[in-house]
Amino acid sequence: MTVSYGKFVGELSKGIKGLILAYDMDKANGRCVLYLKTTNQKIFIEKAVIQQARTEAISILRAKIVEGLGDIAVLTLKLQDDSLILEDGNPDVKSSTRVRTQ
Repeated sequence: MTVSYGKFVGELSKGIKGLILAYDMDKANGRCVLYLKTTNQKIFIEKAVIQQARTEAISILRAKIVEGLGDIAVLTLKLQDDSLILEDGNPDVKSSTRVRTQ
């Protein structure tokens, strides 16, 4: 299945227009990066999440974006053992804190 980050972000932004400032494709690491309207906050989304859990991911991300990230600068949404995991931290940094498991 081909991943269309643009279509994913388009679906995600419905109902929360203006809260996502921009997005980028990190093809080298297989993920999408959302830049939020709030200063210096972003969310990394692994490609597997978009391919295998798109609907659930959109629901989780919308709720989290509307709620706000608070003091968290970076979140990562990934798929682990068929569960969506939302972690505090950059995926390129080894230590992170699990925020929410679905």
